[in-house]
Amino acid sequence: RNLFGGGERLTLNGDITNIGVQSGGADFNLGIKLDRPATFTPDTTASFAVTYGKMNEADYDADLFGATVSLAHVFSDSLSGKAGLSYDYAAITDPLGNSTYRALSLPISLIWDRRDSKTDATRNIYAEAEVKPFLGFGITDSGVRIKADLRGYKALGADRGFVLAARVQAGAVLGASLMGTPRDYLFYSGGGGTVRGQPYQSLGVSVLRSAVGTQFQTGGKTFVGGSVEARMKVTDSIGLVGFVDVGRVDANNFFSDFGGWHAGAGLGVRYATAVGPIRLDLAAPVGGNTGDGMQIYVGLGQSF
Repeated sequence: RNLFGGGERLTLNGDITNIGVQSGGADFNLGIKLDRPATFTPDTTASFAVTYGKMNEADYDADLFGATVSLAHVFSDSLSGKAGLSYDYAAITDPLGNSTYRALSLPISLIWDRRDSKTDATRNIYAEAEVKPFLGFGITDSGVRIKADLRGYKALGADRGFVLAARVQAGAVLGASLMGTPRDYLFYSGGGGTVRGQPYQSLGVSVLRSAVGTQFQTGGKTFVGGSVEARMKVTDSIGLVGFVDVGRVDANNFFSDFGGWHAGAGLGVRYATAVGPIRLDLAAPVGGNTGDGMQIYVGLGQSF
């Protein structure tokens, strides 16, 4: 903090994720970020970030590098936005062989957050949207990636101890072909951020063929998903949750003949702490053919 005496913040981070997944392997990420507050206006923060990641997915391995310069602005207590210029590099190994994707992008996002709590909301809505035009180099096509996330919350009862929560997600890549889109720009479904009860990134599309003519899975150009949760307080510290998640991925257009869907459902326990509820969810597949058996999720804060 206060790196150069003007409130600057330097952040170094690293993480290992997807340990013990049923398909693929662990992913590694390293990053460094410098934030400079009060740039141009008191409510604008300038940032420079560099990231490196190594992904071991079910259908591809990747070495990823990214560099981003961005400006984040707070318009009001509820509305904030961010715009940046990014360079993304991805060295991919999949059944097609070795491929290198390079793109210069302009990600622009807005967040409208009316929730009463970021970790345990009981009312109002949260909406996030991002538009990311990208210019490809080499084998990479040019296009635009769009994604949206809408969440709503409603507390019931005199003591507001029962909360209904719903979430809808959608995303699409426009203008670029499936093969010409960087693999990490494509959409998958399955796991804690999309469909609990299904293995991580287990749903994609199988329309590309390897050199020997066999089909293999990649992410799709479109995704739509939804989640519904019923959250009930048992005591001041303990809560129970029932949930259903559903997701669909298509190769090109929404709800086409070249896509599929899956669903999961389960029960969870919440233990309230000063920084948000500790979350434990148990879920299993209830639709689709991408997984079987129980999946376990642990985290801090509600799932959405």
